Amino acid sequence: MIDENQLDPVVGASSLALTMHRKPAEVLREAREAALALKEVLDAKPDPVKINGEVYLEAEDWATVAAFFNCAAKTRATQPVQFGNVAGFEASADCVNLATGQVVSSAESMCLNDEERWSSRPRYEWMEASDERAKGKRINRKGGGRVQVFMGDEQVPLFQLRSMAQTRACARANKQAFSWVVVLAGYKPSIAEEMTGTEHPREREPVDSPRRRSTAKDEAPKKITEGAIALVKHRQHAKGVSDLDLVNCLGTVFGIEALEELPMDKVNDLIAWIDQATPPPAA
Repeated sequence: MIDENQLDPVVGASSLALTMHRKPAEVLREAREAALALKEVLDAKPDPVKINGEVYLEAEDWATVAAFFNCAAKTRATQPVQFGNVAGFEASADCVNLATGQVVSSAESMCLNDEERWSSRPRYEWMEASDERAKGKRINRKGGGRVQVFMGDEQVPLFQLRSMAQTRACARANKQAFSWVVVLAGYKPSIAEEMTGTEHPREREPVDSPRRRSTAKDEAPKKITEGAIALVKHRQHAKGVSDLDLVNCLGTVFGIEALEELPMDKVNDLIAWIDQATPPPAA
C-alpha cells in the first residue's frame, strides 16, 4: 500500500488519479477525421475483403490507420513453435510512434500448419498438351498449346507461415492501438488475415421456438456464402487470375458452371488453386 507521506511533494497524491491529457472533443474530432479518410481509402479499393456483407481491414489498411497518427508496426521477434504434430511460427510486433520511438502497443500472433489454407495445397505444372505425363491427369488450365496439370498436394513452405505470422502480428499491434478509430468509421475491428472466409453472422434464435429435426435437405452441402464469394474474388484479382481461367477451373476441377454453385466445403480448395495459378510461360 502506498504511503502518501513518502510521495514526492512536487508530484503529490493527485498524480495517482487518472487524468485526461487532451479534451475528449478534440480527440474525437481528430479520430472522426481519420475515420473519414480511412473510409475514402477503403471505398476506393477495387476489391476490399467482404465477409457476410461486412468489410474487413487487411494488414495494409491497419498500417494506413496507424500512419494517420504517425505510427507504424515493426516485427520484434519471430520464432518457430511446435504443438504436438502442429508446427508453425509465432511473431511479436510493436506499434511505434515514429516521432518519439515510443511503443504504443504490442501484440503476438501465430500461423500454424493445422489451418486449412496453411497446411497443404495443390501443386501444378505447365507442360505440353502432348506430354505423356499429362495423360489421365486433371487439367486445370490451357494456354498456347500447353496445359497446367495437377501433380498432387504439397506442404505450404515454412517461410510463408513465418511471413503470415509477422503480418498478423503487425496488423494486430496496429489494431490494439487504433481499432476504436476503425469502429468509428463503421467497420468491424477484426483483421482480414485472421478470417477464414467461412464466418457466419450470429443470429439470435426466437425465444421458445421449437427446434426442427434435421432432414436430408438440411444435410446437403451448403452453397458458398456471399462473404466467401467476395473472398474468392478478392484473391482471384490479387493473383491476376482471369475470369475465363476461373470458369475453366470451376468446370474441370469442380464440375460446376458458376462460382455461386460451389459447395462451401470446397472454398479452401478453390483458393488454394488460385494461389498456385500462374500464367503460362511465353511461347
